[in-house]
Amino acid sequence: MTKVRFSFNWWKEWTIIMGVFAITGSSTVMIVKPILKEDGTMKEGPWSFRFAYLCTTLPLYSCVLLTVATIAGRRPYFKKVVLRMWGRFLPKKVIQRFQ
Repeated sequence: MTKVRFSFNWWKEWTIIMGVFAITGSSTVMIVKPILKEDGTMKEGPWSFRFAYLCTTLPLYSCVLLTVATIAGRRPYFKKVVLRMWGRFLPKKVIQRFQ
């Protein structure tokens, strides 16, 4: 990533990064909704929907993020993002295996 803020390359890089996040988020929601045919919301429940939504969305988001990032040519940056995200849930030994 370029170090000169607000240069053309800086704007280009951040536009690509935000685009990858936008495509990933939208795609993940579009994929998960048909998988979970159960009626419910995160706010109103039921608890089975909340649990199933989290268990499907988090791993799928990581996979889609790495796929879209690879297509955009930014895999090393987004690999760090995914490892940081999963580092909040998994032990350090597991995360170090993937670095």
